[in-house]
Amino acid sequence: VQCTQCHNHPFNDTKQATFWEINSFFKQTMAEPCYRPNPKTGAPERNGTFLTSQPADGATYYETRTGLVMAAFPRFNGHEVEEAGESNRRDVLAKLLTSPDDPQFAAAFINRLWSHFFGVGFTSPVDDMGPHNPPSHPELLAELSQMFIESGYDVRRLVREICLSDVYQLESLPSESNSQDDPSLGIPPLFSRMYVKTLSAEQMYNSLLVATRPRLGGDDWQKAEHERQAWLSDYVVTMQNDENDEANTFDGSIGQALSLMNGPLVSAAVSVAPGTRLSEVLSSTPSETERIRQLCLATLGRYPSESELIGMCRVVKPGKDKTGASAAEGYQDLLWALLNANEFALNR
Repeated sequence: VQCTQCHNHPFNDTKQATFWEINSFFKQTMAEPCYRPNPKTGAPERNGTFLTSQPADGATYYETRTGLVMAAFPRFNGHEVEEAGESNRRDVLAKLLTSPDDPQFAAAFINRLWSHFFGVGFTSPVDDMGPHNPPSHPELLAELSQMFIESGYDVRRLVREICLSDVYQLESLPSESNSQDDPSLGIPPLFSRMYVKTLSAEQMYNSLLVATRPRLGGDDWQKAEHERQAWLSDYVVTMQNDENDEANTFDGSIGQALSLMNGPLVSAAVSVAPGTRLSEVLSSTPSETERIRQLCLATLGRYPSESELIGMCRVVKPGKDKTGASAAEGYQDLLWALLNANEFALNR
């Protein structure tokens, strides 16, 4: 669509006029800055942006590559909008998008949500749908789209249906029958197993906080949020384009691996400061075995196997304190290893 802002699309039948006819639906929309007083100085400071609708009608004008100025009126998918009085063009566009006569919006939404849960959608890339790129499972996509429309676009019901499906309950470990089902090789997905997905930067950060409860910012929410944004800024970059897309560079590079292994976030995560998960486990559980089990449950979501437990006991053994219990450093080493394990960083 962005290509057609300046010219007709080079690879399909979409014209430049189509872009500006959709753009015309937003002729009444204005972005207004929102201000609030600074709690310390009382001076106004920007707190965001909100959309307002201004009275406006008529055409939106654009220029072709030949310098010809053209007029575009609100038109979507063959529907021309008859303006009457104070009609809100964005409301009209929303109704056209969600019309039960056209399942395109529902299918696009489902495709993205399916990709969110399974790591891959019915099309690749997920935002490219059309006759030139047919879905891998058209019958399933059509059935889900119809259900989504009939439910009144109930997103919670759609999420529930996907997460309660048999395909979502499948394990990720390949078997002899589905070892070739690997979309990363360019093969259309069969969804015969759950595909392993790397956590996003936000998911990794939140997982570290939930698993270890590090003391970040103390009770100061603004300081804690500042630390969160500072950590994410190394991996999430806002693209300077018309869509303001975000590029997630959390891809397991050497620098990122070193940051996870030795950065301040992980250092805080394995701290024994009061209130952290490790401090709670050490103070409330005298049993060495139970301490290891609780740390595994917090980080991996499961208890260790018998062989894993034997190896982990060796990790926490070095250095005995006067009471005979394992020293805190051994458990810090174990927790550090669990946080840097593939099982913690992958969604399976």
